[in-house]
Order: sequence, then structure tokens, then C-alpha cells
Amino acid sequence: LDADTGEPQWESNIKRQISAIPGAGSGRVVVRTADGLVAGLDSADGEQVWSVQRNVPGLSLHGDSTPMIAGDTVITGLANGRIMANAVVNGREFWESDLSIVGGSNELEQLTDIDSEPVLQGSGLYTATYQGDVVAVDIQSSSVRWRQAVSTRLPLSVDGDAVFVTASLGEVVAIDSENGDIIWQTDSFMGRGVSNPLAVGDRVLIGDAEGYLHLLDRVDGALLQSLRVDRSAIISLVRQAEGLIVVS
Repeated sequence: LDADTGEPQWESNIKRQISAIPGAGSGRVVVRTADGLVAGLDSADGEQVWSVQRNVPGLSLHGDSTPMIAGDTVITGLANGRIMANAVVNGREFWESDLSIVGGSNELEQLTDIDSEPVLQGSGLYTATYQGDVVAVDIQSSSVRWRQAVSTRLPLSVDGDAVFVTASLGEVVAIDSENGDIIWQTDSFMGRGVSNPLAVGDRVLIGDAEGYLHLLDRVDGALLQSLRVDRSAIISLVRQAEGLIVVS
């Protein structure tokens, strides 16, 4: 769509179920489908330039992470717990790494989808697997720097020396971005339908299912203030320039 008018510029028929918001940059639009296809489209006309196919488990979560484009590289987290880096222009594979640790005795307990969008800070790539770990990966070598046993499928907030996570049961956790140690954890919001965290200055913001925006101290996770900003659930917080977008 035209950014100014909203008029359609082109349309591409992938003929598969698109399972994530496409990533865009460096002249490409990268699409991920539910059956494991990752495709690069020309951003000028929508023509498919390259594609990569990966196997997916018979059972997986829907709502996959958006492919992340950084310079000439696109990073994609997959439903099988693997993450891969490809050249955004032609799809050439740079590396692929398995971040999952499969446990459990049935398919539900073995879900390891990467639904948390990868975040790049310096040479560190941060992401998470469902029912698995928050993981830091070296983007050059693909080696795992550290992993911490926190399960999430929500976006991470990576800010300087800390990675902030809303875990699967609603715990809010701060993890040291260098070594993976837990700095603090608060269980005060468990069962409240908590959104992704967002670090803003010396505060960490989270929303909940009742429309409250909670401000936590970045240093120790203490609750500083709660504001009701909506009557419906807050499902996402997004940083936009100097402002904040609250999605409900």
C-alpha cells in the first residue's frame, strides 16, 4: 500500500497461510507461512525472488514471529525451535541454529515454537522459545552465548544491560543481557493477562487485561504506579519515536 494514500501498489498471491506479519527492508518483503515457507518478495512489485522451505511440527502455535531484517541479513525464528539467518536479497543461507530443548511426553509438552521476534543489540541476537528458554546468540558465529529457562511467546524488550520478559504465566523477569543471570522477577501480575514489557528510561511498562498500565522500577521491578488507560485489555506496547503506542 502507498504509505501516504493507502492505495494498493501491488498484490502477491502466496497461496499459503501467512502466519506472521511480514518483515520489510533492503528492497525485500519477507513472508513466513504456517507450513514452513520463508519467501523474499521484491518490495517494488511483489514478485517472489527467493524462497526457503523448512519442516514444521505437526502441532505448533499460530502467531509466528516477524522475520527481522538487519542490513543484508534476515533472521527468522521457526516453529521447530530453530532460527536461521539468510541473505535478504537472494535467500542464501548464512547459518541455522537449533535453540530448542525438547521435553515432555506428548506433542503439547514438546511445543518449542519461536514466536518472540528476534531482537538485535550489537552482535547479540535475543529471542525465546515457547516452553523453553530466553536465548542470546552471537549473530556472526551462530553460537549460543547463554540461555535462561524462561518461557514466553511475547516480544522481548532488550535495552542496554537487561532483557525484559513477560513469562508464560505472567511473571515479569529482568535478565542480564551479558551473562543471562536473572536480575529480578516479580510474580505480582500472574493471572492478569499481562502484555509484553517495554523498557522506557528507568521504567519498565506492562499492560494487563483490565486496561491498566503498570510502571515498574527498572532496577528491582518494584511497582511504582498503575494507570487505567482503557476499559479493554492491553495486548501490546510499542515504542514509537519519543511516544508510546498502547494496543488494546
